[in-house]
Amino acid sequence: MWVQQSAGRWAAAYYHGQQYLDMIPDNPFMAQSRADQLNIRSGPGTSYAPVGKLKTGDVINVTGIDGHDAWVEFEPGKWAAFKQGITHYLQLS
Repeated sequence: MWVQQSAGRWAAAYYHGQQYLDMIPDNPFMAQSRADQLNIRSGPGTSYAPVGKLKTGDVINVTGIDGHDAWVEFEPGKWAAFKQGITHYLQLS
């Protein structure tokens, strides 16, 4: 997961299982679902139980990132896959 700071300037937030940037608790960023029926899970991975779904176009306020691929938390105990492999499920908005 790479974050663009400004035109032509990027930083790795999460890369190959290593987290490089921390979230600022009172300053979440927004992401929009690119996938219909995107599972919301109780933790950052597919081994965690599903607790709901996002639909295409749903917008969330991201408050944390974790997981081997990039998983984002948007409420306590509610996680969604930002990216797995080459598939992006959420886009920054």
